[in-house]
Amino acid sequence: MLRKRLLRPAGNFTELAFALDPNPLVENDEYQAFYRQEYYDVSGAHAIERIALGLQRSFGQPDAFYKAFLIGPSGSGKSTQMSRLIRNLSGQYVTIRFSAFDLDRQRFDALDLAYLMMLHTFRYLKSEEGPGEEALRHHTPGGLLEEMKDSLSRETETSKEEVERITSASGSGALSVVSMLGAKLEAQIRSRTFRARETVAYKLRPMSDLESLANRFFDAARVMVGEASGKELLFVGEDFDKRQVSTDRVRETFVAYGEHWDTLRAHMVFSLPAELAYSEDRDRLAFGTNRHVMPAAPVFDHKHQPHEAGRKALRSVLLARANPKLFAPGTIEWLIAASGGNLRDLFGLTVHAGDMAEIRGRTAIEDNDVVTAVNEMRREFSRSLGESGKDDASWPVKAQTLLDVYQGKGDTERPTRVARGLLALRALQEYNDRGRYGVHPLVVDILKEKGRGDEKGRLPADAPGGTEPLVRVLD
Repeated sequence: MLRKRLLRPAGNFTELAFALDPNPLVENDEYQAFYRQEYYDVSGAHAIERIALGLQRSFGQPDAFYKAFLIGPSGSGKSTQMSRLIRNLSGQYVTIRFSAFDLDRQRFDALDLAYLMMLHTFRYLKSEEGPGEEALRHHTPGGLLEEMKDSLSRETETSKEEVERITSASGSGALSVVSMLGAKLEAQIRSRTFRARETVAYKLRPMSDLESLANRFFDAARVMVGEASGKELLFVGEDFDKRQVSTDRVRETFVAYGEHWDTLRAHMVFSLPAELAYSEDRDRLAFGTNRHVMPAAPVFDHKHQPHEAGRKALRSVLLARANPKLFAPGTIEWLIAASGGNLRDLFGLTVHAGDMAEIRGRTAIEDNDVVTAVNEMRREFSRSLGESGKDDASWPVKAQTLLDVYQGKGDTERPTRVARGLLALRALQEYNDRGRYGVHPLVVDILKEKGRGDEKGRLPADAPGGTEPLVRVLD
């Protein structure tokens, strides 16, 4: 998909695929065309507003560094809300924004992440938007640079002479550190393929050493940014909640090394997987209790009846991007119900249904097109609920947990290990700031199905909260 986004409601199915680009809204024209605050207001959680308050209160306060996690399902609009946070605080903060995908997603550790933050900071400081090369030369202590060279040599298993050779093309002093940090990250990723990981206990001491080094560097960077713009630095780390990123690595980074992140002298906001935020490790996480949840927009209430405000908000988001003439009567409501309130799923379902309508030579999405798209996404949920490893729960255990939530049973304050796994799969969803959980509508459908060893479905065929009347098979 091309990144160029259509900035008006799509009038045909070709345009629909561009208008429903799921990437976060970043540019001014994208915000003006598509942003709908009511989608984020309907949950009542106001996660980004609370984070913004914390950052505003910390601005200009010596040694008051605000740090928080943003928690929410993939596709719920977290990145767009991060963009909103950055834009609203642009008069106070310069934001260094980066992704877990900048690291080795299965092997990274706390040291990798700290170095990545330093690398992005150096790149900003020497850029045209930053203080510039002269400020780097003036404010970065030479002794600090030498310590960083030594640290990089140790961490990459590279001799000091080789580091000097790698970076000599960039000149001496501060400017060579940019190439040095980049070389370090690349070398570490390559070397991980050929050597066993050290234990956490062994790694803790080097992280302590790097913590001091990083703080001295961030202190110098803060002075440079402050003198150049009157602003402070804010780090925003995203995608640490994505399924492609190892939860074990995220847990090690922010739990085993939690105290080190707490003592870094910088403002920072990271995304965090829901199953880790609610796990037995949550009290050991970095950043204390600064964990802010951004729930999905509800499409059903706690009695499994249509949630009118949630559906209205989702309809507003969809029709900002698609002309209503592209939908036959009733199909928008069905797509919204099947999405479970997740924007990425709503966009994906709608594009799939639009493709089917175009293939069939129609000018509007009809029932059969929606059924095809919904059946495919339901199959994806069904496959994800299968056992994926020796530690995974069996289907009967998962089904009973889902049924308990559907019936309003269980402890939502401290979800079980099985419930945390179901949250990660989005089979369970958190819907508001009071900890209400619900079963995804497509999973309600699955609970009604026969099979998987059940003589009958776990729920009766007429149980509300699913995607009726779409639970049928095309002839």
